[in-house]
Amino acid sequence: MRQGGTRLPVDSTGLTLHLLRPTGGRAPGAHLHMLEVVDRHGFFFGTVQMPLNVMDAHFNSFGQRVLPVLTQKTIGILGMKPVGSGDILKSNTVTAMECLNFAMNLPVSVCITGCDSTDILNQGLGVARNFQPMTPAQVAALLARTEAAAANGQFEAYKFAKY
Repeated sequence: MRQGGTRLPVDSTGLTLHLLRPTGGRAPGAHLHMLEVVDRHGFFFGTVQMPLNVMDAHFNSFGQRVLPVLTQKTIGILGMKPVGSGDILKSNTVTAMECLNFAMNLPVSVCITGCDSTDILNQGLGVARNFQPMTPAQVAALLARTEAAAANGQFEAYKFAKY
C-alpha cells in the first residue's frame, strides 16, 4: 500500500506501520539480515541509517556491504558519524573537513553529523555550501592515507559497543 509515495506495510493484525526506520552502527551483517527479513515479509523501509566514514571503508564496512544493497533497492540512506564522534580525528590521518566531504561524496540522502558548538556548526555548513564531488583519485588517496589507522577499528568504538 502506498501513501504519498511511501509504501506503508500492514501486518497480519491490520495495523499499519508508520515511519519505521532502522538504525545501528555495530554490525553491517545485522542490517543485511534485517533487510532480508523485511523482504521476506513484504515490508519496505523508506530509509536506513548507518555510520559511513573514511574508517568504515576499511573495517567491518557498512559502506562496502550495506550501501550497495540500499542503493540497488532505492532505499534512502542516512549516513551518520562522518567524523566518528571525533574519534577519527585522533588518528591524525584526516581532517574534519575531509571526513565530511568523504561522507557527502557517498550516495547518501542525508549526512548526519554531530554539532557541539557554533564553530563546528559553521564548519559543517561551510563544507556543505562548498561541496564538490571527489574524483576517484581523491577518494583513493584519502582511503590510502587512512587504511593503516582503520585496520582494527580502533577509531570506530561504536562498532564494539555492548548493547
